[in-house]
Amino acid sequence: MESTIKTGNEPLIFNNYPLKYSLMDFWKWSVSDILSNATRGRFAEFIVATATNINVEKMRNE
Repeated sequence: MESTIKTGNEPLIFNNYPLKYSLMDFWKWSVSDILSNATRGRFAEFIVATATNINVEKMRNE
């Protein structure tokens, strides 16, 4: 199955039941500190991508 860009509004699901949390809740919890060592490399890649007109509407390729 191919991955697609998410909006953040997708609910987290457990055993086919939506939880009260969304993907956006996870993103806020996990990567809000964009200057942390774990995140800043990807943030830098995003800055370069936007500066060089790479289509950021498509997912980043690992």
